[in-house]
Amino acid sequence: MIKLGVLLAALLIASPALADRYSDCNNVGKRNITIAGCSAIILNTAESLEAKIKAYVKRGNAYLMGDDNDLAIADFDSALVLAPGLPVALYRRGKAKLKKNLDDEAIADFDAVIQTNPFHAFAKYMRGRAKEKKGDKAGAKKDINDALGLNPDIKAAKKDKERLDKE
Repeated sequence: MIKLGVLLAALLIASPALADRYSDCNNVGKRNITIAGCSAIILNTAESLEAKIKAYVKRGNAYLMGDDNDLAIADFDSALVLAPGLPVALYRRGKAKLKKNLDDEAIADFDAVIQTNPFHAFAKYMRGRAKEKKGDKAGAKKDINDALGLNPDIKAAKKDKERLDKE
């Protein structure tokens, strides 16, 4: 009976810490808090595989938003080791690679997302941007038009389409 009481007390004490790291990892407004919370989940050996995958993706997003592209790519790579072919990790890694001017690698990531989900408008749009950077205007126009056909509300795609149509 005493052991059960000690166990319950330990759980009650640990619960706020668990809740804090999960809420911190989900904090999209404060990058440093997100990174710290997700790092705590990643480093905790007792965390589930699913929790670690989500934490790598969320921390990678936080790095991506701060233009820490190498760290973002490393986290998306880690998520992909744990969950090969995970579309969200491939898509976000593609965005980070595009920011680093690794256009061929970005296109490969967007291709993989589109192969999994041919209706992923944002992957098509980003692939179009990568193709344009490589000088493939026709490929860029096609991807951007396809993206707008799937989701006509992508404002950046509308602007890029207008600009490409004028060239």
